[in-house]
Amino acid sequence: MSLLEKLLSADIGIITTESKAELEVPRLTQLLGEPFVVELKELPFQQIEEARNFATTGKGKHKVVDNGEFTCIVLSKTIVTPDLGDRDLHQKFGVTNKLDCIKKLFKPGEIDLLATKVFELSGYSDEAVKDIVEEAKNE
Repeated sequence: MSLLEKLLSADIGIITTESKAELEVPRLTQLLGEPFVVELKELPFQQIEEARNFATTGKGKHKVVDNGEFTCIVLSKTIVTPDLGDRDLHQKFGVTNKLDCIKKLFKPGEIDLLATKVFELSGYSDEAVKDIVEEAKNE
């Protein structure tokens, strides 16, 4: 059976199942006295591109991506729990949206580490693809 035939006969639901992960933020766990667990989900390519475009300023050769803003936008789309869109939470933190809530709740390093996990879930990791060793191909 060819690779194409295998893809055509595969259960599309298995191939496109959304990856999720839970990560604890120890600083917030310590402050709140109970595990502070963030549930993250992968982000599809189109939404990553939309986030990148939203965080980009300038035109032509002068385009610049604000990486911090890009990272926060990605997290705003991928944090499943806690619900950072909750109005009561926004009021408590004195913010009006998820992006500002993320920036106020998490330290910069925590934001980067959470985003790194999102990118791993979205296929941006060394394990996502692997080289085929030439010797194996020649056998």
